[in-house]
Amino acid sequence: MDRRPAEPGFELKPVRGIDFRVGLGVAPDVLEPDYVLQYMSGRSANLVQNAAGVTCTNSVHAARLRDKRLASKLLPLWSTPFVRLSCEIEGHALGGGMLKLEPREAGNIVFPAQSLLEKGSNELLEEAIVTMQKWRHYAG
Repeated sequence: MDRRPAEPGFELKPVRGIDFRVGLGVAPDVLEPDYVLQYMSGRSANLVQNAAGVTCTNSVHAARLRDKRLASKLLPLWSTPFVRLSCEIEGHALGGGMLKLEPREAGNIVFPAQSLLEKGSNELLEEAIVTMQKWRHYAG
C-alpha cells in the first residue's frame, strides 16, 4: 500500500488491497444536468429530464437550462415533427444510418412557434423526416 500522505481533504482507505481516495466533497466539473440528450441514435434523438439527479457519461450530452420558465413551455414540444426534423437537419450521419448531434449542433435545434403547431403541417414534416433518414441510410 502506498504510504505517501494523501492530498488535503482526502484519506487513503485500503479495500481488498486497493487504495481508494475518499473525498470530503465532489470531484470538480461533475454536474447534475437538468436534462440529458442522447446524441447518437437511429430513429430520433431523445431528451430526458434528469429527475434522478444523475451525472453524465460521454454517451449523452448534459443540458443545463438558462431559462426554466421558457424551457417548461418548449421542452414538451421536443417530440413534435418540427423539432425532430430540426434534429435531422442539424445533426450529421454516421455509418449505418446513425444520427449524431454534437453540442453545437444540438444548440442549433429549433423549436416551433405556436402558430406553426396550429397549422397542422405534421404530415409534410413527417415525410421530410423519412426523406432525411433515407439520406443517412437509416433502414428503420
